[in-house]
Amino acid sequence: MTPEVFDFLRELRANNNREWFQDNKKRYDALRADFINDVGLLINHIATFDPEIAGLDARSCVYRIYRDLRFSPDKTPYKTYFSAYMTGFGGRSSAYGGYYIHLEPDAPQLAGGVWCPTSPMLKQLRRDICDNMDELTAIIDAPAFRRTFGSFTGEQLTRMPQGFPADTPRGELLRFKSYVVTSVKLESYFTAPDWLDRATEDFRLLQPLNRFLNYTIGEFFGKRAMRRLIVPLYRRLFSRKGYGVHSPFVFDLITNVLEESRGYYAYTRLHAAHALADPHDRLPLRDARWLFRLANRFHPRRLITVGSGGGLTPLSLTAYVSSGLHAIALEESPTTADTVRTLLHNRTMSPIEVRCGTYETELPNALTEYGRPDCIVLDVPPDRLASLFDCCAEHLSEQTMLLIRGIHATPLARSTWQALFCAHPRPRSASTPTPGHSLLSPRPTAANLPAYCRLRKGECLCKKCLVLYLRRISKEGKRPLR
Repeated sequence: MTPEVFDFLRELRANNNREWFQDNKKRYDALRADFINDVGLLINHIATFDPEIAGLDARSCVYRIYRDLRFSPDKTPYKTYFSAYMTGFGGRSSAYGGYYIHLEPDAPQLAGGVWCPTSPMLKQLRRDICDNMDELTAIIDAPAFRRTFGSFTGEQLTRMPQGFPADTPRGELLRFKSYVVTSVKLESYFTAPDWLDRATEDFRLLQPLNRFLNYTIGEFFGKRAMRRLIVPLYRRLFSRKGYGVHSPFVFDLITNVLEESRGYYAYTRLHAAHALADPHDRLPLRDARWLFRLANRFHPRRLITVGSGGGLTPLSLTAYVSSGLHAIALEESPTTADTVRTLLHNRTMSPIEVRCGTYETELPNALTEYGRPDCIVLDVPPDRLASLFDCCAEHLSEQTMLLIRGIHATPLARSTWQALFCAHPRPRSASTPTPGHSLLSPRPTAANLPAYCRLRKGECLCKKCLVLYLRRISKEGKRPLR
């Protein structure tokens, strides 16, 4: 490691301001690149005795030099040291125990352990240390370890933490708020030609301590992961009767479409088509199966897809029946249109017409031909969604399904969805609507929100970024859910 890094940091300490730093930015960039390279070499050396750290990206381990000034009384903008934290479970942001290198003029150091764990994690660490005190003390009381790193340093409680007897053997170890050990070095330690080998041997002493601490941290995160899995499952099992919705139609949609898990022969055809479709354009297989179940439930007969998902969108919507329906798939690219035609050839019994042209031109023609189609799918960029929806608006009826894919893909898509569709439609009477009747109302209130749109906690009817915007109400033989 070059001695220039300490010279630069010493000058930065004396001139800790933005003007000086900008004048010396090229020096900083070069020294940082050298430090990242040295950290990468150090990772490779540590991996010889700690395989879990192999393959770690050095850039993810190196800390930035810019200080967080939001809550600090010291407003100097830059740190006066280079540092990196290496652990086999991630880089500098990992909560696991690892290896720390700190280059600061007059006080460079090596360190390791767990710094500032969260309160629940700290309780678990103290509990396991108390239960396995002999194992920990054998590690930190080893002569080589104590000679190099000493004992734990950092803040301590003034008395034993709650829940532990005051006469616990080596109880002082339970009062620490962090479990970190440090070895302060001379600058010559890091500028020597063999510093990597010497640092590797020092870090080798830390490996048993990190393994001891990480065993507990792994159990802690494992329990949290299980809670994240079990609690939703528990809630789902014990609230399955109603799913928290008021609408019989929405309940029927959830139970018989979204959560329906039976296998269908049509899935085999969809899987084969998915394997042959263009990976860049094809619809995800999960969404293709979802579309099939939706069509199998509501039986649309006239369909228009704006963007075909590599051909899988019209194929999924027409796979439920062998005759009696017609679909139009719109594509703008002639190459994509030819690929879709090839994919659909001999894979569907229902006629699917693939048309090539701009969506703004071909969609009105298809809508005029169908009048009021049973299903419209919009799989388009978010900046074109509003204009294409306007084309569809006057052709929608209460029996039309409008499917919009990717409303959460980008902030623009999300804002477009909120502007157009989160204002639910007005309740429509059985009489024929007057010409020019607006399909959208102002954003609903509790008074005018239709019963079939009221979902608990204001949820929208979405499933993995494939959102169904439905205008059907089907209450035959259904009781209102409680």
